[in-house]
Amino acid sequence: FYTGAFPAQYGNALAGVFDLKLRNGNFEKHEQTFQLGLLGAEAMLEGPISKKRGASYLATYRYSTLELMKAAGINFGVSAIPKFQDGTFKVHLPVKKGSLSFFGVAGKSDIYFKDSERDTTTWSFGDAGKDVYFGSAMAVVGGNYLRFLSKKSYLRLVASTDYSMSYSIHNMMRDTSDYTQTVTPYPFLRNKSKQYNTNIRLVFNKKINAKHTFQAGALHTFIHGIFTDSIFNRTTKSMRERFNVDATTQLSQAYVMWKWKWNRKNELVSGIHAQYFMLTGEAVVEPRIAWRYSPNNLNSFSLAYGLHHQNYPMYVYFGKVYNEKGEYGTFNKQLKFTRSNHFVAGYKRI
Repeated sequence: FYTGAFPAQYGNALAGVFDLKLRNGNFEKHEQTFQLGLLGAEAMLEGPISKKRGASYLATYRYSTLELMKAAGINFGVSAIPKFQDGTFKVHLPVKKGSLSFFGVAGKSDIYFKDSERDTTTWSFGDAGKDVYFGSAMAVVGGNYLRFLSKKSYLRLVASTDYSMSYSIHNMMRDTSDYTQTVTPYPFLRNKSKQYNTNIRLVFNKKINAKHTFQAGALHTFIHGIFTDSIFNRTTKSMRERFNVDATTQLSQAYVMWKWKWNRKNELVSGIHAQYFMLTGEAVVEPRIAWRYSPNNLNSFSLAYGLHHQNYPMYVYFGKVYNEKGEYGTFNKQLKFTRSNHFVAGYKRI
């Protein structure tokens, strides 16, 4: 997990980077783990596919138990209970001079605030009163091929596709003309966003010697976004569409990185990251550098700098807005990357 001045291999991010990796399953014996807690029930299965080849599988699943506990009459003292479930899997297959693995992560969650089922004195949204529905879902599936070119170098190819979705539905409980008359819940706000990404990543890594390691890589992403948004118009007493977008674009990234351990106490990691966003035609080059000094096994000091850019969410580019002339339209398509300079100083004690 990186919170700033990320190494050159990470791009199109400003606030932080999670680099999550699924471990391989146990290739010697089958194991099962089950767990029940206040927030949910979990299960994990792992084991060998072929002991001779060292192939294995790993699968996990988690389901929220809060809704079941609420149905049993347990009062949590809140106006809404989240519902969620998620799962992961990984299949690892050793092959000649490398390995092939397939992986997946998926999850969904929902939460409903329903003032229509509550007394007006306990409404969640004050005098207005609303039934509000929030939800989200995501999924990632892909394959990872690792090929050792020599004892000191390898090539990694990763292909994946991911999906993300979020929505919100707002139904009003009171007449919007004066917010005093309680009425049958009616639509007030609707929005939904869906995005599909297809990613292809190639990485080359070579350990030149005990002091020097070189890495280079490229990532290309095909982006498809679908976004809808509408709001209640008090004049016409009907829903007014604010935008309805179905658009595609592409993002390309590349980097080179060099790691230098000039002695047992000092380590320097430097690199260059570049990215190009097809929608706006903008290209940027970002320098990265980090130094770590470890006087002993317990303490380390670090300094780092990085220039970072990130594109906006797709709906920002295609949403209709007013420009300085008072004209209404999609004027955000030429927005430049958000830009940030990161300066980091750190101290770590084990």
